[in-house]
Amino acid sequence: MMDTKIVGVRFDEERLTYCTFSNEINLGDLVIVDLDGFPFSGTVEKIRLPRKDENLEIYNTIVRVSTFEDKANYQDLLARDLYLVGQIQKEANDLNLNMTVFRVTSSIDGSKIKVMYTADERVDFRDLLKILASKLHARLELRQVGPRDRAKMVGGIGICGRPLCCSSFLNAFDIISISMAKNQLLSINIPKLSGQCGKLICCLKYENETYTREKEGFPKLGKTVKYDNREMKIISMNVLNKTITIADRESRFTLTLDEFDRKVLKNNKPQTINDASEHTVDKSESANRKSQKQNHRRSKNFNREKKRYDKKK
Repeated sequence: MMDTKIVGVRFDEERLTYCTFSNEINLGDLVIVDLDGFPFSGTVEKIRLPRKDENLEIYNTIVRVSTFEDKANYQDLLARDLYLVGQIQKEANDLNLNMTVFRVTSSIDGSKIKVMYTADERVDFRDLLKILASKLHARLELRQVGPRDRAKMVGGIGICGRPLCCSSFLNAFDIISISMAKNQLLSINIPKLSGQCGKLICCLKYENETYTREKEGFPKLGKTVKYDNREMKIISMNVLNKTITIADRESRFTLTLDEFDRKVLKNNKPQTINDASEHTVDKSESANRKSQKQNHRRSKNFNREKKRYDKKK
């Protein structure tokens, strides 16, 4: 008898199911696992030894590595499950249920059937369940999943030409926001930034921290600066190459970050004490004007509310 191993098995679901097994087993093997009293076929994706004092009772048990006969039956089972996807979707359409069935998984003896579907809102499938139970004569489990989980389960090819990250190596989904695309100076084109799930692509997060760190020495995009005695606007930046492009109506220049600091920032700093003091006074006056406008607006709103209150009285 060999040492017990912890084995991660995939059952066409978004996460691995961990099981125990004491005999020889290899990655990629098709195995039969007892899941709540029902035998399901799955593929081995991870193998490790138990940690010290790890409780093995919480894991499912692998019944056996699939035999030649099991593998032949498994192919027939896959064909049947694929057929059931269309049949269950037809029944749902007849009941006017707003749901999309995309995956059916049956136990090897056909006694339990799992149905995966997506929907924009909660679906009352009690009538559907009665119809399916009478036709399939099996225990049914209908499970609603999100669009990102569906993409992970179904798989596919991303815009980069490689298999989807979620179906390849991601174990959990991070929060992805449009601010990450803006931080990386990407064009805000939602269709191009969306994956097969319809959500923002997960890889926006991979380089976000690097861009945040590398952009620290860069000026703000769109800022107006003085260069070669002319006012020019910063129209683009390449954070990785550390270059900045400035332009006006007549010309356009691409400078390295060092050149920009030396030739542009130096020209935009106050050259004398008087210039610096005038710049400070201008900022102070601008702040005072802004404060006065805010106070005036607050006073106006207060008077308006007071009049309404007096009328009610």
